[in-house]
Amino acid sequence: MSGHCKPLYTTSVASEKKFLVSLLKKQRTELAHNEKIATCSCPKCHKGTVITKCIHGLENHGMKSWHFEHYCDKCGENFIPNKIRSSIFFHQSYTLMETLNTPFGAIHVKQNGNIVPFRHRINNYEDFSHTVVERHILDIYLPQLKLGDIIFCGFDEDLLEWNDSDERSVLYYCENDKHLLGLCAFEPFDYDISWCCFQLENYTPKGFYHRVTADPSLYDEQEIYQAKVISLSSAWLNKKDYADADLTLFLALTEVIG
Repeated sequence: MSGHCKPLYTTSVASEKKFLVSLLKKQRTELAHNEKIATCSCPKCHKGTVITKCIHGLENHGMKSWHFEHYCDKCGENFIPNKIRSSIFFHQSYTLMETLNTPFGAIHVKQNGNIVPFRHRINNYEDFSHTVVERHILDIYLPQLKLGDIIFCGFDEDLLEWNDSDERSVLYYCENDKHLLGLCAFEPFDYDISWCCFQLENYTPKGFYHRVTADPSLYDEQEIYQAKVISLSSAWLNKKDYADADLTLFLALTEVIG
């Protein structure tokens, strides 16, 4: 089981996760430079409102990058989603596994070609129609690794093909007459590199390859989630149980990994 630490802003992991989701949803809204939008009541002072503000980085009269600030208009607390996500991660229980069995065979994690154990968690996803998908989270903890190590997660055979992607995730899938399976990897975006010690280097019909790009010992896992953890998610559905299995799987796996 993982270690425990005090929740950052709330009295429970569940309420902390709900607050994190509320922040991340606002970040999916297209905002202009310095535009602000209210999110919810402040979980620290319980008096103010948490405001989301979009900041664009400009270069040569064009937008180069952007980030979001979340702060309370009453107490001034600055809420950092990665820090909140870290608290959630270090509160959750997990089991150590070397194999995740699926209808398409076993998923393994390999370090430089050798099978290594990974942390396994189950995080159910429910969409707006109350359809539930059992999502398997594979967390690869990096402190035992070193600069240049290659981490693979996937199958021994060529089973997967590209399905979809966004700026921070890549989704591969496979299917047969009965089942549909997805495997989704976190791909650090440009503005993640400063706090992330790995990068998604390649993806093939077997799975995903990450490379350790910085010394993991230099990163504080209690402050920044995924600084020292590579997270992937997998789920498989029996097609007869879902009206639109492909869409349901896509929505489940492209949610925030972890």
